[in-house]
Amino acid sequence: MNDFAFLLQKHLDNLDLKPNQLAERLGIPQDTVDAWLDNKKTQCPQRPNNYHIIKQCVETLELKVHDRREFFKATGLFAHRLKQYMRSAHHITANKLADMIDMNRKTVGEWLNESSLPGYCDALFKCAEVLSLSMTERDKLLEAVDLLEKCQKLSPCVVGKPITEPQQFFGRQYEIKRILNQWSQFPLQNIAIIGGKGSGKTSLLYYLGSQNKGNPLDKCVYVDFKLDPRMRDKQHLLLYLLNQLDIPIPEPCDLLRFMDTVTEHLHTPTFIFLDDIDVGLEEASNLDRPFWDGLRALSSHRRGGKLAFLMTSRKKPWEVAQDFGNSSPFFNIFGHVLTLGPLLEEEARELLKTAERLALLSGEHDAEAWEWILEKSQRLPMLLQILADCYIKAMKYGEPAPDKWREECLNLL
Repeated sequence: MNDFAFLLQKHLDNLDLKPNQLAERLGIPQDTVDAWLDNKKTQCPQRPNNYHIIKQCVETLELKVHDRREFFKATGLFAHRLKQYMRSAHHITANKLADMIDMNRKTVGEWLNESSLPGYCDALFKCAEVLSLSMTERDKLLEAVDLLEKCQKLSPCVVGKPITEPQQFFGRQYEIKRILNQWSQFPLQNIAIIGGKGSGKTSLLYYLGSQNKGNPLDKCVYVDFKLDPRMRDKQHLLLYLLNQLDIPIPEPCDLLRFMDTVTEHLHTPTFIFLDDIDVGLEEASNLDRPFWDGLRALSSHRRGGKLAFLMTSRKKPWEVAQDFGNSSPFFNIFGHVLTLGPLLEEEARELLKTAERLALLSGEHDAEAWEWILEKSQRLPMLLQILADCYIKAMKYGEPAPDKWREECLNLL
């Protein structure tokens, strides 16, 4: 049976879409679509072998994630390309490939007989490495399992914005362990994270918020005072917190009713992340002392100690409050203050090692270049990522001469 023909017909029927309509939307002859739908061609079925046509097809058919992967699998595109690259790599066998990428032989066999697709970027990157694929060939392999965009995001060189994907986050293991330890029992402790620009405060919050397995952070609310001006308006922030906590909104939703409602419905460990709290205290904000006093009251241990605040700023909480003339006792509840400085040397080296591996740079490992990056960045996350990204781009597309790329990279700092 032609699985692709079956799937295509099913999804056409679901949308009440005719073959000629699909052909028109894809910009291809109707004969091509008719050939795809021919169930009789079981030995050598006609299937699309162009990634862009397949992607256009799944978007036209409005496929969800699971159906989309099944559709890609049924095209056989990944198995075809993997076999092609294995032949080019001195006819490497399936068993040898499985051993080289540390995968189960049965799993690799299923990839090749079109009964499954790899679901993780690491496995595909390992395939690209052992098969000595170029960057273009690697991307074609990623395309074939519909993971190109996802896997491209996994480079640790994230420049100009916080890290939101856990796989891209490196370091801070000491700080993470300390935070999770403070939140492993009641009453939950309030924690402040301080550090200069580029120290990774926001990225650490995103990483903690993504941890839903093996730690207590099941219910987190992230408040971004710096980039979202709505968070500096008291009424909007109260509604936002209730919505994020999935708590009924009282009418009217003033501060007192907000506090009563949260107290009534707060039954599980809850964590509120206040990022760049100093911005929330600026004159343009209407977050007044009664608001901060209300948050202080909610964190009281008399209420079970189930609510914890995690704030970030460039100064200690009480110093920030003093700068803006706010004397609320809220800023005295942070008994644990963690300062983010440079990454540990082994953490910084692991980031660079991963960046180099994912970039698939041609030529030998340039240890001198990475030592220069470690020295100039002083292992600060933002500078480390900027310099590593600049170096990688120079090696791929620019001027590989050391004096040229180093000058170019330093101009970015």
